[in-house]
Amino acid sequence: MLSLVESADSFVAQTTGRAERLAHGINEIAVASGVDVRVVQIGGLFRIHFRSDRTERAFVEAMSVRHVIAPTGAPWLVAPAHDYFDIEATIDAAAAAMAIAAIPI
Repeated sequence: MLSLVESADSFVAQTTGRAERLAHGINEIAVASGVDVRVVQIGGLFRIHFRSDRTERAFVEAMSVRHVIAPTGAPWLVAPAHDYFDIEATIDAAAAAMAIAAIPI
């Protein structure tokens, strides 16, 4: 039974670590782009709170073009299936999307 608990702890630590990396990466990109957001992360979930609806829509649309589903008004879920390369590819997509979202209209 202990191995099951240890396995669950490892699973939580793994998904939490990946979510932290992704949330931190997106937050750094937003700050560098001058986009006003607040990123909140708990365990394998995180949420990006945009201060502007227009900026959020532009970000979500730019992410979808890059084949990343960015939920609007909902938390992102990092699953065990998301590996290092998925996280880094999502951060790269977020950098391009945030640059587009930062363009004033």
